[in-house]
Amino acid sequence: MINIGRGEAVPVAALIEKLIEVSGTSARLVDEPRATSRSGGVQWQRVDVSEAERVLGWAPRISLDESIRALWAAAVAAGAAPSTR
Repeated sequence: MINIGRGEAVPVAALIEKLIEVSGTSARLVDEPRATSRSGGVQWQRVDVSEAERVLGWAPRISLDESIRALWAAAVAAGAAPSTR
């Protein structure tokens, strides 16, 4: 399996905030006390794209914002997410 992504660390809260923005929902993110490493809490995500670069000659060309917007649009089109706009 080859990971495809931007290869940059992104706080999970930032991803959620972007999804809320793109979805047009009135949801809000509630900040809870930070989880410890023992609780399995994840503060950020980063995809290692080095194998995609090496095997496929692939490099990211689309921004995270564009990717999230496209993902949401595809989910709405497939009926997997509500259209709130």
